[in-house]
Amino acid sequence: MLVYGASVNMYMFHGGSNFGYTSGAKGNKDATNFAPHTTSYDYDAPLNEAGDTTLKYWDIRTVNSKYGPVYDVPKNSTKKSYGKVEMKYWGNILNDSFISQCGSKTKNVLCVDTTASRTLR
Repeated sequence: MLVYGASVNMYMFHGGSNFGYTSGAKGNKDATNFAPHTTSYDYDAPLNEAGDTTLKYWDIRTVNSKYGPVYDVPKNSTKKSYGKVEMKYWGNILNDSFISQCGSKTKNVLCVDTTASRTLR
């Protein structure tokens, strides 16, 4: 494909994770021990969740360099520990008073363009 100048599409090029209400969950059959579970969405991607290059990235780059220019790549990021993180209860997302603190409620779906244009006026 590269010999003929064709485009190549990769699924997943950059990895990530699902958090909160979009993640999977751990639990038993009767759901009495249900707990959210952070899920990786890397699929062995050339760039990992942190945006760092992997061995697969460098293999792809080596192949691509035979068919066109390649460019400088930033160094992988330095990782640091955040240490202990204290969590505080802020509210219940299913509670009306919590929703009213975070924004407005509507029975109809709002168009993003309409909402943004109202905000910008």
